[in-house]
Amino acid sequence: MAVLIAGAFAPMSSAASPSPASLPDPGSAADLAWRADVASLTTAFPDDFGGVWYEAESRQFRVYTTQSSQTAHARLASIATSDLAADLSSRVEFVESPYSYSDLLRAQATLTREIQSGEAPFPGIQGWGPDDETGKFRLSVFGYKPTADQLAKLEENLGASVVLVHDAGETVPDAGRQSDTQPYYGGGRLNTPTGICTTGVGVVRNGAKRLLTAGHCGTGTMKTGAGVTIGTVTERTFGNSSIDAELVSAPAVAGRIFIGSATSAESLAVKQVRPFGAGDQGTVCISGSVTGEKCGGSVTAITQTRSYGGQVVCCITEINNTFSMATGGDSGAPSYIKMSGGVPIGGIHVAAQTGSNIRYEMQIQHIISKYPMSVQTG
Repeated sequence: MAVLIAGAFAPMSSAASPSPASLPDPGSAADLAWRADVASLTTAFPDDFGGVWYEAESRQFRVYTTQSSQTAHARLASIATSDLAADLSSRVEFVESPYSYSDLLRAQATLTREIQSGEAPFPGIQGWGPDDETGKFRLSVFGYKPTADQLAKLEENLGASVVLVHDAGETVPDAGRQSDTQPYYGGGRLNTPTGICTTGVGVVRNGAKRLLTAGHCGTGTMKTGAGVTIGTVTERTFGNSSIDAELVSAPAVAGRIFIGSATSAESLAVKQVRPFGAGDQGTVCISGSVTGEKCGGSVTAITQTRSYGGQVVCCITEINNTFSMATGGDSGAPSYIKMSGGVPIGGIHVAAQTGSNIRYEMQIQHIISKYPMSVQTG
């Protein structure tokens, strides 16, 4: 549900609205061309229009513009490839707006730079950009409710009013995948300097506590989904015909992994290290911070070499899922066989095959061979 944070648009007037039955067939070439002309306004005149929204039921457009209604009409007529005259006044409502599409794209670029530099205004931001329905700036937030002061500061920084959309939940839970606390578990959200990954499992290497994740998650400071710093990448290998894994410093880790949904706080103890084998059919699970816990995978190949992310990676185990993976954010997630009272860890998730249910796991024994360590058990 969208919540308008600042201002609101006026409802579309229906005084001159034709009934849908009196309009051309919505599937006709003429009507499709007419709709395409109106929809292209923000592309053709990004400084004059701030959003174009089509109401399917009434078959009308609401068009946000920084110009007068007369100028907006003229702009539309100048690019029209269809006959607009008969339907223009009855099917298009021009709404005055302080923001052009150019303004909203600049705001999008500003927030992108901040997030890529690790300076997001608050946790949980997962999507941002122009909102055609309101002519404002759309912000999609997962598991966090920004304060009024945080939103006011963001709007001032972006130069645009924000439409806030909650993807899941109104507040950050006290603990769980999306906002883990010490001691850190596997399967939790890991905010990297460039995106999102998942913690794999807690380990001890040379007496120091570490969290294992995928090497392609990058370097630098790693944080929880709530924006709390966990630590930095201390050792990393990605490709060059080697493994895909890295270790993140952590003040405390536990021998447990999150299970359940992507917002779950439920967990199970890690009981042992157990490499996957050909006999693991329909029993392999993954627990990612985006996909959540999914089980039912089958081992289809034990030791493969794959190319992804511009690197050649060895020691991959191929798993055939009974489900589709998320497009990103699960990298580093623990992969295991689920058993009563705990789980034996087999590896971490590193890649998935586009358009299929195939995923690839880095077997835990190859990581231990590269970085001698002990896996925390609980």
